[in-house]
Formats: sequence, C-alpha cells, structure tokens
Amino acid sequence: MLWRFTYHNHAVEFRTENGVLAYDQLLRLADPAKLTMEHVKDFKLAGAATEFEPPPSTEMERGSIDYRPIFQAAKKGGIEHAFVEQEQFDMPAIDALKIDAD
Repeated sequence: MLWRFTYHNHAVEFRTENGVLAYDQLLRLADPAKLTMEHVKDFKLAGAATEFEPPPSTEMERGSIDYRPIFQAAKKGGIEHAFVEQEQFDMPAIDALKIDAD
C-alpha cells in the first residue's frame, strides 16, 4: 500500500523568506510520489488582509481568483480531485455548496 501525505496549506506558506516562497520550497523538497496538496479556496480580496487574518472566503468564481486556467492545468497534470474550502457564507451553506460543486 502506498501512503501519501496530503498537505493543507494556509496563508503563511505564501510568505517569502530570504527570497524564497515557502510553498515553492515545500514542493521542491517533497517527494511528489508521497505528497499531494489540498487547497482550493476563493477569496474576496477587496479588503485588507494580514498574515493572521486572511481575506474572507467565498463561493468559487465569486471571488478574486480565476481558477479556470488552474483547473485546466490541473486536469492536464492528472489531478483527479479538488477539495473546496469555504468558511464564510453570504447564503445558506447548502446553496454555497452547489455553487462550489458546479
């Protein structure tokens, strides 16, 4: 049985330390046969955000990130699943889930 570690990142991994993006360093050092990455989240980037207070999340394609080219590249790269994360809701969660799934 092949065990894989699935990493769930947060905003801190996208800080630069000594000119190196922490997320890039993690990917560079990890064995891709043993590591998968988990994180698809859209954000409302209009407000101020900090390392400790990220911008509010929203339904896919209702935020500031254009995921279409990301998902196209993921499909070409053999990505089979995406896990959507959303903490804030402007509507009932079940309605947001439908938007995220579509």
